[in-house]
Amino acid sequence: MAANEKFLTQKQRYRPVMLPQDFSDEELARDWTISENDKKERNRYRINSRLFIAIQLCAIRRYGRFLKKVNDLSSRIVSYLNSQLELPPSLTINTPERDATFSEQGNETASSYISLVLQ
Repeated sequence: MAANEKFLTQKQRYRPVMLPQDFSDEELARDWTISENDKKERNRYRINSRLFIAIQLCAIRRYGRFLKKVNDLSSRIVSYLNSQLELPPSLTINTPERDATFSEQGNETASSYISLVLQ
């Protein structure tokens, strides 16, 4: 970890992430662009889970944690991610139905993200 990076405090960990609804094109590209390694990671999942996984990969980079309320994301972000994933437009995001699946996908995504950063 770089000297200027910090871990989230306990208070920050439990504070809800404030999702942007108004942002510039530059912020959209910076925070929500999927890398080639992200694309490889998302290919490990079923098509109906790929948008959710892409959101979580971007959220880890941007916020340092997963988003629980992914359907609160701006429609611009969802459209931008769908276009990168070559998925059709969607108004909702398929989320894991079971908490265990959410946790399992979260653990796998976090492990993959850490290994991508360390490469």
